[in-house]
Amino acid sequence: LNAAAATVGEALAALLPEAERKRLPAHGHSDGPPPFLIIESDNDIVLALPWELLRLEGVFSVREGRLDIARCVPNPHGGSLTPPTEPVRVYVNVCAPEGDGLATLNYEKESYRISRALHAHRGVRVNEMGELNDLLGVVCGQQPPTIVHFSGHGNQGVRCCEDDRGGPQRVPVQNLIAAMRHTGVQRLPRLFYLSSCHGQSPAGDGGEQGVSSTAARLHQEGIPHVVAHFGPVFDALATDAEEAFYSAVAKGKATHEAVRAARSALAKPFRPHHGLATTEKSQTPFAWALLVLYHRGENHPLGTPIPAHLANTPGAPVRRRDVELHAGGRTKILRQGFIGRRRQLHNLRRRLRVGHNRLVVQGLGGFGKSVFC
Repeated sequence: LNAAAATVGEALAALLPEAERKRLPAHGHSDGPPPFLIIESDNDIVLALPWELLRLEGVFSVREGRLDIARCVPNPHGGSLTPPTEPVRVYVNVCAPEGDGLATLNYEKESYRISRALHAHRGVRVNEMGELNDLLGVVCGQQPPTIVHFSGHGNQGVRCCEDDRGGPQRVPVQNLIAAMRHTGVQRLPRLFYLSSCHGQSPAGDGGEQGVSSTAARLHQEGIPHVVAHFGPVFDALATDAEEAFYSAVAKGKATHEAVRAARSALAKPFRPHHGLATTEKSQTPFAWALLVLYHRGENHPLGTPIPAHLANTPGAPVRRRDVELHAGGRTKILRQGFIGRRRQLHNLRRRLRVGHNRLVVQGLGGFGKSVFC
């Protein structure tokens, strides 16, 4: 695998102009941050190449921290970043539908670690319902978020939202973009983070010309920064990368610097949340090269630094509080984390939609009834 990747990386380097092949390694050894290379093209084949494997001076330059790299789809009318005047506003849209052969996502831990990485910033909003209308209501609202973090399942050119029963609703990216336009978006997000599989994978329908991956289309339609994964990704590994990314954002770092931190996390062994019987740490070869960035415009940070109200140690155990509930032998004892109620929330929303407005919510003290309502 290493030999094959090295061959690909050297072939990619051969595509660069000779002057660039000499200039990039020189700047990679200079004092200060590494050079930032942006591959601009509207050709889907060019965008789909694994540029992160670029090999210069016999090493993978991105892995060694000697190069930052991004893609760009030309759009002179697309959005761009301006110098920030306030911290970022982050909307975490969790889509974890049940059934249809979909794997269960550990969204509670992911949402908590993102919030903690951003120091419990009040500009962070988490929506656990996952319906398309929820996303549209926020993106097209009066105070649109700086960052939309889409957490869920995906395939080539398709995001998986939820229907009103918590089941899967597959939304092609062109339909998502059209829905935002029809709803009336005042300003598109400055960053769309696709924490799902196949965000950078081409749609592969065989007859379409131009950009076809979810990430490329979102970027082409005007979103200045998009982060996505090639192919499938473990949710545990993706969460490690997100925590590193948002920790950098909280410090006021530029997007490509935050992506560099995320790639560093992807290169480390991780402990799968579930799905594997072993508790040993695993490692995905070249995971650092599977995270891509689309970038347009000036290289400003997404927001000003966020005051560190909470001590954040990346990788620390998620422990919100210790609770013990005693109400009979069948009641579970909650010692850490959140209580997920996605099925009950969808059921409540369906009842309200059909006019069943008198409902009783009961439970033990401190169980979360107020938050649920």
